[in-house]
Amino acid sequence: MSTAYDLSGHPDDHPYNRMRRLGFDALSDAEVLSLAVGGGRELGAGLPLALHLLAAHDGARGLA
Repeated sequence: MSTAYDLSGHPDDHPYNRMRRLGFDALSDAEVLSLAVGGGRELGAGLPLALHLLAAHDGARGLA
């Protein structure tokens, strides 16, 4: 996955806040997965792990 995510910007850009504002359908696979693996930690903390997991397993279907 080659998408770069910059979480240093506005807090509304973090996956949790985007999900609350726009709904799950507006999030990428990496953003949805980051909510599961990074739950309870600082905003966006799960995104690097989510990106790694998706890359290592050839996307969301590989994690199913």
